[in-house]
Amino acid sequence: MVLVDGTDVPTGNRAVTGRANYSGKRHRQGLNVHVASDVNGNLLCVSDPTPGARHDRATISLCGWEPILDNAEWIADPAYVGTTAVTPRKKFHHGQHDDNTRTANRYISSIRSAVERCIAHWKNWKILKTGYRGRLTELPNLIRTVTRLELYRLGW
Repeated sequence: MVLVDGTDVPTGNRAVTGRANYSGKRHRQGLNVHVASDVNGNLLCVSDPTPGARHDRATISLCGWEPILDNAEWIADPAYVGTTAVTPRKKFHHGQHDDNTRTANRYISSIRSAVERCIAHWKNWKILKTGYRGRLTELPNLIRTVTRLELYRLGW
């Protein structure tokens, strides 16, 4: 069972990138990455960065993980509806869930909390949470380096 979630790496305001990296949700520029973990919260993999203005559903296709995850059992948040992921059911506008759906959503979310914890540990590296100020072309290498250091810390 693989748990997947997306997070952003803030990059600061850059006039060169225009609005491609601007996230309207977070009101800042950044790049999106996807993090995969197991049900114990251990880091498995981190994707290459994608433009921050894209939704998680679109970036899972851009980073190339969607064909790989099609053949696996994976759990994600409701942003990944339309994929093969097990996701909590969304509530319709002014609608209510019945007790069974509420219980199922609570169960899925309790499993998903492990990937949130994994992202929090991965973002303990200061450069990932406070903002990357270097060249954007060097950010994928930095993400790979931090991921390898985190895997080394975990004993992989």
